[in-house]
Amino acid sequence: MREPAKNSEISDSTRISRIGIPNNPISGYQGWPFTVTGGVERAGEDTIFPERRQEEGHAMQIDGQCHCGAVTYQAEIDPERVSICHCTDCQTLTGSPYRVTVICAGEQVRLTGRAPKVYGKRGDNGQIRFQHFCGECGSPLFTSGEAGGPDDWGIRWGSIRQRAQLSPKRQTWCRSAAPWINDVAGLPGRPAD
Repeated sequence: MREPAKNSEISDSTRISRIGIPNNPISGYQGWPFTVTGGVERAGEDTIFPERRQEEGHAMQIDGQCHCGAVTYQAEIDPERVSICHCTDCQTLTGSPYRVTVICAGEQVRLTGRAPKVYGKRGDNGQIRFQHFCGECGSPLFTSGEAGGPDDWGIRWGSIRQRAQLSPKRQTWCRSAAPWINDVAGLPGRPAD
């Protein structure tokens, strides 16, 4: 594990690896803006997208915010790493049948606004996941894990300004998917309410 930066070393260009929650930089914000990292490297870095590693030319600059605008960020992501998760935790946390996330490394995320709040819970896979959300409006923004590494962060699709350009490429936890999920396309719809 890398040694954390001392408070005097943290600046706009410093990447920090943890404060408070193991390998999770979001819990102890020291100054704004700064870039965060996902912690230590680990084997199996491309667990969700084994055939897709971030390559030059796939990078996309994005930015986003919570609903009220208090928490803002910028990031560099691979648009091929967008996934849908049907796990029961994502269903409960979103109040919807699934969640869409862009998988990335923590060092790809640069926070530019207020600090989000963090909530940690052990998931169905046995790993602790930290949920990062706005303390004012409650908007979900990021997820991160206790192990760190290049696949350990996720940016919530709904918070990304360029989300119309990011379509899902994979699905996980399909055994928990709502039984009617494939029938949605056949429902009548209106362009607005």
